[in-house]
Amino acid sequence: MTSEQTATNPLTDFPVVGGVVQAADSLLRDLNIPLWLAQVVELAGLLLLLHVLLTQVFRRVLPWLAPLLDEALAWTFDRIAMLLLVPELVSTRIRTRKGKPPLSTAYTYGDSVVSLANAAKSVAHVVLDVLPRMRTAPPLVPAMLVFVIALVWNSETCTGDPCVSPATQWFTVAGEWFGQLV
Repeated sequence: MTSEQTATNPLTDFPVVGGVVQAADSLLRDLNIPLWLAQVVELAGLLLLLHVLLTQVFRRVLPWLAPLLDEALAWTFDRIAMLLLVPELVSTRIRTRKGKPPLSTAYTYGDSVVSLANAAKSVAHVVLDVLPRMRTAPPLVPAMLVFVIALVWNSETCTGDPCVSPATQWFTVAGEWFGQLV
């Protein structure tokens, strides 16, 4: 039994498109296309699909999402600041009810919390201001992102026993296939 017959297709493990890949794999195998070549064709199709998806995310989703996230983050940072100011409020009320002035550290603490919340909102605003500009990102940006995703996937995915990366498996099976032709 050759390693091509026992090799598994790591592309069928993808959560959303695994079934489609499995159907394509069966179709290509019925056409007597070697397993390694079928998997390369399927991988190329998935990478192209991912590139199209990322391009649409950059051009449509991120510019639409930026203002919503900006408002949501500002609201969140304000609520966190309010929660962090509760100890200062409690200590100040206790001291003023006893006729004593608030501690000077309470003022420092309150100012620090408000300053940090404002700084966090400013940083979030600046970072989110970049998202609408992604609409005009060159096509090379999603392509590079797809390349990095493919490299990470290949290095993190394990097929067979012993553990082998998909690219190594495909090169091995392709070498065996070409060896049988010669």
